Amino acid sequence: MALFDWSVPVASLVNKLQENGYKIYGVNDGEDMVTIHPNHSNLVARKKAVDVIASVDESTLVVNKDKKMFGLFIVLGNEPDELVADYHSNDDLEKVIDEFQSYWEGKKCPTKSE
Repeated sequence: MALFDWSVPVASLVNKLQENGYKIYGVNDGEDMVTIHPNHSNLVARKKAVDVIASVDESTLVVNKDKKMFGLFIVLGNEPDELVADYHSNDDLEKVIDEFQSYWEGKKCPTKSE
């Protein structure tokens, strides 16, 4: 039986954020805030964030840029282009999310074997 592999679109989102200068602060998994050490490389921070996000149905990814914090509410189960269900209003962040959504529009979530 094939299962959805949400780590692929989630990693795509986190990578897109990092490419645009956003640092990963942490992920709230609905119970705990998993903080990601600021000295981790982008790759290590991305892997840790993806692991937490992909392990729950809903989470909040917290990022920062220019000393400002932003939250992105992530819902697994939506189509990949609708992964970000809500976020703090900011023109730059909106541009990044729009690019992510355009890339995933019309694409299905990848699958993996059990």
